[in-house]
Amino acid sequence: MGNKFIDKIVKKFNSEDVIKFSEKDGFNEVKSWAHTGSPTLDYNLRTFGLPTGIIEIAGKSRSGKTTLGLMSMKHFLKENPENGIAVILSSENRDNKDYALQLGLPVNDIIIVKIKYVEAMFMQVKKLITDANEILSEMFNNNLRELGITDIKEAKATGGSSDIGNVSHVAPTIHPYIGITDCPMVGHSIEMANATTTSKAHDRLLIAALAMAYTGHDVIVRNESLRK
Repeated sequence: MGNKFIDKIVKKFNSEDVIKFSEKDGFNEVKSWAHTGSPTLDYNLRTFGLPTGIIEIAGKSRSGKTTLGLMSMKHFLKENPENGIAVILSSENRDNKDYALQLGLPVNDIIIVKIKYVEAMFMQVKKLITDANEILSEMFNNNLRELGITDIKEAKATGGSSDIGNVSHVAPTIHPYIGITDCPMVGHSIEMANATTTSKAHDRLLIAALAMAYTGHDVIVRNESLRK
């Protein structure tokens, strides 16, 4: 029989962020995995390896933490040769390139970020993502220009309730706007609704959709742009 008080608390929040431990599903929450390189270890972890993201491996000195981390990166990059990104957040400056090469890691495809404290680590990761956002934005802008739209305004921070703002802090993200009228207009207004029915709005939305599709193609095919 469950604890009615606990059930009441969870029901009150009614949120994915507040659940009972018994309801936690690690496989449902993790979108991708990095194999450790050891099927036995993966089996004993009861997972498919390490979840992709920021991973910290703790343990005694000379217990194999470095080897485990490097081998996981090796297998992740092997399984994601076109768009996989591996970053070493280094606080001790003890990263051994020769040992990584001995293990067969593609050291040209791995980034080292030197940090001194935890806060700096997250700031550096945020900067990496922000830089990727700018590259992604420029790729989209170039596709707009190829499709005939040259009056492109500089990107700026805006307010709003879109969840994509949260996404942009953990993955390269853009949220482009496309002009459908020649005069300034207030969003979510009757005038805006009427403007969406014009032939210009129809043509502009088609162009925007094409630009987004071409940008997706560039991300997959023109990998060198993402490796700047």
